[in-house]
Amino acid sequence: MDGNKGKDRIGRGRLPKLIAFFLGASLGIVISNQLLTNYGDAIPFFKGLDENVRFFISIGIFVVSSLFLGLVFLFSTPPVLKWVFKVGSRIESNLSGYTSKEITSGIIGLILGLIVAFLISDLIKLIPSWPLATMLSVLTYILFSFMGTRLGIKYIGEIIIVNKKDARSMTISGENYKILDSSVIIDGRILDLVRTGFLEGTFIIPIFILNQLKNIVENPDILKRNRGRRGLDIINSLKNEESVKTIISETDFPDINDIDTKILKLAEQFRAKVITNDYNLNKLATVMKVTVLNINELANAMKPIALPGEKMTINIVKPGKEYGQGIGYLDDGTMIVVENGADYIGRTMEVTVTTTLQTNAGRMIFTRIITD
Repeated sequence: MDGNKGKDRIGRGRLPKLIAFFLGASLGIVISNQLLTNYGDAIPFFKGLDENVRFFISIGIFVVSSLFLGLVFLFSTPPVLKWVFKVGSRIESNLSGYTSKEITSGIIGLILGLIVAFLISDLIKLIPSWPLATMLSVLTYILFSFMGTRLGIKYIGEIIIVNKKDARSMTISGENYKILDSSVIIDGRILDLVRTGFLEGTFIIPIFILNQLKNIVENPDILKRNRGRRGLDIINSLKNEESVKTIISETDFPDINDIDTKILKLAEQFRAKVITNDYNLNKLATVMKVTVLNINELANAMKPIALPGEKMTINIVKPGKEYGQGIGYLDDGTMIVVENGADYIGRTMEVTVTTTLQTNAGRMIFTRIITD
């Protein structure tokens, strides 16, 4: 919001308008001078006039033309600047989805495309029809510029994506690549793991995942919009981390509608691991024999082990599913089932561990109240 206000202030500021008026007035004087110099003698009205009269009329023409074009430039400055800022913001938004290496690769591809177009245009100039030759030449430059940019990003930016730090030891085998899905990006814990140094290598964010996050950002539901924005913020933060390389993969599978299947197909192509929090994706990856790193499973594995007979103090907050049970939680969210704890809801009790149970949702600890 503040950025847009700043742009509006620039568009309405005095200095841009003053510069625009000066440029318009100067252009008016130049155009008037060229017209009078080249075509003044051809005007019958001018031929019969005295030199002094012609001089004053010329001055009047200079003043009128300079004022006219100056005012045109003056009043057209705000909408023109607003349009320029809008186009610039759109370009910046589109480029934000690419890494610096992909942008560099795209520029290299663009240059190569222009070179090829230049060579072909020399042959096109042999066509006798000048309008046809010009039109074909322009189309050739546009076509090869576009193709060069896209192919540069796809092949230079995706195939040669070896981290400079690991360039001597890494081969482009994909074994150090990790694909992130939307669930783990929005979750955000992946950023903390990267900063601890436990994860390294090259992170691949598929273009269809980036598009999915952009669609979430545009959702009318404010909670979903915030989740989408958080996901895009996490991507930008990952790009700034030195311990990993983050790239946007342009590879897509248009014939496949399911995003989970697309992720696993991409993982097979890059021989990459998939980082996710999605239980269904985890199961599907097992079937397709794709290695998955599940953040939730890692979090459960890192929870402290409670041994039978161990004592702990629990605040019983609600009744359990079974008759007489009470439920409490550890600070890390682990559920504690307290036998005969229903009568102690709202109280903090000392309990002893009887058994533990590992489920897909996490670890559950069964306890009973210590009585004197």
